[in-house]
Amino acid sequence: MAAKEYGYNWVAVYSAGEPEWKKEGLPLWGNEPSGVADVAPVELPVVPPGKLPRSINAADFRKLVTETPNEVVVLDVRSAGEYAAGHLPGAINLPDDQFHANYDELVKKVPTNKRVLIHCVTGIRAEGVYHALATRGKYENTHGVQFLNATMSISADGSFTVQ
Repeated sequence: MAAKEYGYNWVAVYSAGEPEWKKEGLPLWGNEPSGVADVAPVELPVVPPGKLPRSINAADFRKLVTETPNEVVVLDVRSAGEYAAGHLPGAINLPDDQFHANYDELVKKVPTNKRVLIHCVTGIRAEGVYHALATRGKYENTHGVQFLNATMSISADGSFTVQ
């Protein structure tokens, strides 16, 4: 399943299948025939000149994490199990599902005094947390946050590769 490949853990298959789902009048994701209407896109803050872009590339991420680790905070939004199997030294683990479900509480754990780099395995969960920080409020360092939009793997010893 594609969702599993992207790092999602809570994935299920509706055993009756898509035809039965449609028969029940339930929407499918993101297309007009399914009954899901387009919604206006969320307006993200415009990045002022001199501020950080939304995402960070693999080379810049690698350089910041390895050469200037005291200048950045790494936010690991993978599951607790993924984190336990290997994580970057000093990374803060806030699993994305918990972060979204308990935003008001967990946003307080995201530092505001340093540049914050968010990562997961493929960038999808990291981007979701980035958008929550940028649009849901209660976070004062929105221009100091970036997500890694790349595939990443981390060994038990904290070594990592980014593609």
